[in-house]
Amino acid sequence: MASDDSLLLSGSTESLKLWSCGQKFQLLKSWPAENCIFLKFLPKDRFFVTGSKTGVIRLYDLRSSEVVQTLKAHTEAIWSLDWHEKPAGSQGINLVSGSSDGTVKFWSVLY
Repeated sequence: MASDDSLLLSGSTESLKLWSCGQKFQLLKSWPAENCIFLKFLPKDRFFVTGSKTGVIRLYDLRSSEVVQTLKAHTEAIWSLDWHEKPAGSQGINLVSGSSDGTVKFWSVLY
């Protein structure tokens, strides 16, 4: 869910979908994806990240629908992702990912 509750993302093994959350849910955009099982908007809702069954994290630009960064993060499925903004004056964000491979990893991501 976007920070202002106006947009919702959904993902599956085949696609990602962006929905408007007005009085009725309306599909705004759909694009192909690979094995998405977790997704989350990043600060300011311009980018989002997905975690896959194959252990890959992808950073997407919401406006262009393109992958801007790919991380081979884990050897098994990613079940959780969260972010923390870096201190003022720093670029990007910090991500943490958790996987069924039994590991938790930290990432520094520029966007």
